[in-house]
Amino acid sequence: MGNQQGTFPKAAGLRGLYAANAVPAIVSMLLTSGVVLVDGAFLGRVVGPDALAAVNLGLPLLYAFMGLALMVAVGFSSPAAVALGAGDGERASRYFTAAAAVVTAVCGAAAIASGLAVGAVAPLLARGGALSLTLRDYLSVMVPGYFFMMLNMTLSVFARAESRPADALAIGLVANVANVALDWLFVAALGWGVKGAAAATGVASAVGCAAGLARVLLGRSSFRFVRPRLSAREYASALSNGLSELIGQYSVTLTAWMVNAACLATMGTAGLAAITVAGYLSFVESMVVAGLCIGMAPLAGRAEGAGDKSSSVGAFRMAARAAFAAGAAAFAAAALGGRAAASFWTGGNAEVADIAARGFALFGLGFLFNGYNAVAAAWFTARCDARRSAAIAALRGLALPVVAIAALPRLLGQAGVWLAMPAAEAVTLLYAVPAIARAARQGLASGGVRTGPALGRVRSGR
Repeated sequence: MGNQQGTFPKAAGLRGLYAANAVPAIVSMLLTSGVVLVDGAFLGRVVGPDALAAVNLGLPLLYAFMGLALMVAVGFSSPAAVALGAGDGERASRYFTAAAAVVTAVCGAAAIASGLAVGAVAPLLARGGALSLTLRDYLSVMVPGYFFMMLNMTLSVFARAESRPADALAIGLVANVANVALDWLFVAALGWGVKGAAAATGVASAVGCAAGLARVLLGRSSFRFVRPRLSAREYASALSNGLSELIGQYSVTLTAWMVNAACLATMGTAGLAAITVAGYLSFVESMVVAGLCIGMAPLAGRAEGAGDKSSSVGAFRMAARAAFAAGAAAFAAAALGGRAAASFWTGGNAEVADIAARGFALFGLGFLFNGYNAVAAAWFTARCDARRSAAIAALRGLALPVVAIAALPRLLGQAGVWLAMPAAEAVTLLYAVPAIARAARQGLASGGVRTGPALGRVRSGR
């Protein structure tokens, strides 16, 4: 294990480390969600509800890109964090370099292919409707920006994996401020519409990507660019460890497309605009939960590497409690503020506000369950338990949502569209809770705290 530098602390000490990791990550995630909300506000209020709905139709393509990037970033960062916890910085850098190379190659190729096929992709996502042309205009500018968004995301994941969340926060802040300023310039001042919103996001992502690369090249990171020198088995293991992220995002791609289709069939364009606004609240809540998961993951991974099972379980419990609190707050906001939120983001459109007032409380029920499920999957990933992590991701992201979206709108009409995702999360919980309980018992029974170098590096960020 190298030089003995102490153990992971208990109780208050572990809470302090968790807060130091999670709070900057949550702030960074909220800044990211804030940019999405600002994008929506400019589009909905300046361009109109149809523009808001059209951009929502393009989200499945973004989720597809995110699936590729997160599979690599999370899958490779978990063993990198374990390597740092064990004191092997060189091995950790090999995982970092391999991840950067794979994301660059895969997402670059995907961006080129998607850009060439945007004329066919837009009508498919819009189901050939009147919003196809607006969506095509948006994607024709947005698709090249996806490459920079994904590389930026990868660099941020590794910054947090080395317990330097403040650096990731600073990089995100630079990109987010640029995005808001460019939104005002391109959409409001110059009147470029959906193309302006896409251009603002793409340019801001490139700025953030440059800042993240500069951090590594200037030696501010524990990771360095080295020759990867990983075996085929190590590549396969890392990718399989990130499989839950791929499943989750590609499941979101499919389910988002299905929800959009069901929404258009039952509520029309106004309903799609309403569910887009609901998606903004969901996005904010999911960003908070993601920040909680990001704060937990390096602690759990390094605790596992140092042989400290009880601290790994303790990190999970703190994240799960905080995630439930965030979900309860989001449910209250959805139940009480649906009409006001829809009215704001659509410039006072009464039809959209009426639909939102009826559906937001139903949609918000999912917030009571999804935090625990997300934290459970992230904890299994941090422990390199790809099987159970992938099982949770598959249940909540693919199998159950597909069944719910296919069945509930047929049975319940508009209410079924709003209830589909909450139903999927509720049933997933029936698997996640006992899976966590078994893993926690097994981990605590296998051994207590073992000394190791991990804590010192968590505190210092080295």
